[in-house]
Amino acid sequence: MKRPKLPVQIGAFTLDYFYNTGHPAFGVYEGSKLVCVCVYRCGAEEVIRRLNNQTREEANSLTH
Repeated sequence: MKRPKLPVQIGAFTLDYFYNTGHPAFGVYEGSKLVCVCVYRCGAEEVIRRLNNQTREEANSLTH
């Protein structure tokens, strides 16, 4: 299965290319703020998954 072309919005975060290095990298952004840079796309997707889970858990703890 092909992955969608970048940039991709996943929850509150955006996955896009990061161009400030000498080799291809992937950036995780929250709005216009850079959160993380990863060498592999699957690593960046994992960071987003964990951040979304953390955000969800924090929201649940505030409501209970």
